[in-house]
Amino acid sequence: MEGNASSIKQKEAAFHYVIDTGAGQSGSGVWYQEGEDYYVCGVHVEGGRTANKATLLTKESYERIYKWIRQANVSDYVVKLKDHKKLEFKDHKVDLDCLKLLMKYNLDGLRILDLGGKEIGSPGVTLLAKNTSWTELSELNLNNNNIDLEGIKALAQNTAWRSLEKLSLNVNKIGAEGAEILAKNTSWVGLTELHLNMNNIDAEGVKALVKNTSWENLSKLSLNGNKIGSEGAKALAENAPWKNLCTLNLQLNQIGVEGMKALAGNNSWGKLKKLDLYKNNIGAEGAKYLAGNASWVNLEELNLNNNSIGIEGARALAENASWVKLEKLELNSNGFENEGVRELAKNISWGNLAELDLTGNNITTEGIIVLARNACWKKLPETGLRI
Repeated sequence: MEGNASSIKQKEAAFHYVIDTGAGQSGSGVWYQEGEDYYVCGVHVEGGRTANKATLLTKESYERIYKWIRQANVSDYVVKLKDHKKLEFKDHKVDLDCLKLLMKYNLDGLRILDLGGKEIGSPGVTLLAKNTSWTELSELNLNNNNIDLEGIKALAQNTAWRSLEKLSLNVNKIGAEGAEILAKNTSWVGLTELHLNMNNIDAEGVKALVKNTSWENLSKLSLNGNKIGSEGAKALAENAPWKNLCTLNLQLNQIGVEGMKALAGNNSWGKLKKLDLYKNNIGAEGAKYLAGNASWVNLEELNLNNNSIGIEGARALAENASWVKLEKLELNSNGFENEGVRELAKNISWGNLAELDLTGNNITTEGIIVLARNACWKKLPETGLRI
């Protein structure tokens, strides 16, 4: 139905119109047309003898409705927790209002909370950290949330999440000071995974982290894309409490030769299975120190891509006899050429090797033939070799 508006009363946020309406139409949208476009301007609320009435859709009422919608999204997700114990918001926006509503729910059984990429900032994290009822929370994803020192301080002071096993804080603003604050936490005694990639953490931050003695169960530590340098690597290597460490990710950290020397000398990470040292400028000398490690007997995956290892480094790596469980070795872009491959192919201890990446090393058919003659790498299929 259509007709003309008879009056608009801005103070009352309402307008009247001469349009026939019937019972049950309250709540319907009232719209007007401009060209080919239609715009909702109000909500029908009342019928009268001479004119009908609608509530005017103002900026304030629009924002109120939008808030209700966001809260409804949160409510919908919370209802689903009856069937499972994971709460994530995917493409939905989450702001402080939503978090405040979320905090009103009991959610005793919540185990996984994924707020990655929601940019809730330190105010949002501070609000979350006040929670005392999520005692079964085991995984918390706060990646890419613009969290600074205030947020980290609040988070580290939480004492209720004693079941927390996995904490992801990648791409935030933690820095050395934030790492020091985080390391003071003594409640997360069950923590097994800590992800701090791309947080501007330097050597001082690492020195603070390794002093934590509560995270004895830590099995996975990710520090990719920080700037720990050789001093940070030395601090890590001296760590003794983390005897359960299985995965250590240190991509893009400017570790260098001295840092590699220190790491290779570590003898407390006997359970280490995966070590990622992509692009750390360790060179041939660093590769020699690494190859001399005899304690990581459970190592299964090693990433040394883009480290300028060269022929001498390849020779040293091939002589390692301790990594008998090695299954995956990445040596992309290390300046080997055929001569380096010839040295690498002399290895006689990596009998479990199933994946070998040698792309970007300028290897010709001659080098491929040499690799094929290795009698030890019987588990290395053609599909597992990349050149």
